[in-house]
Amino acid sequence: MEKGRIEEARNSLLYLRDATDSDIEVMDELEVIKCSVEEHKVATSQSFTVLFTNKSLFRRLWRAALLQFMAQMCGNTAMKYYLVPILMELGVRRQLALMMGGIESTLKIGCTIIEMYLIDRLGRRNTLVIGCLVMGAALAVCLLLMIGIFNA
Repeated sequence: MEKGRIEEARNSLLYLRDATDSDIEVMDELEVIKCSVEEHKVATSQSFTVLFTNKSLFRRLWRAALLQFMAQMCGNTAMKYYLVPILMELGVRRQLALMMGGIESTLKIGCTIIEMYLIDRLGRRNTLVIGCLVMGAALAVCLLLMIGIFNA
């Protein structure tokens, strides 16, 4: 069908379905296949450059890229990877540090489920803004604490 050999495709389908030329269901199926092939050709005819030329798609692309960049640059992944050695440097015994790492990984699954529920209920934009405000406030508190420690 993709090569334009419709008659051969029809004969193959008739053979596979053990049908005759007058079988309406087979002819309907052949038409569905033909439409599907045409839709696939149209969909694959566009290159990836449409992501940069289509304004709506470009907006989605840069937002997704920015969010991914910010997620990587916040250091969460590195902290998770080095959680056990960090805890051990802080004086926590190795066995307890390993247990704390396991508990953190387990809690992360539950928190992700809660997070998805909240995003569904409140919307992506609202939860993103609320999350940014909470993180900003937490960073401000950390800054004030650090200033207080260094001035003391």
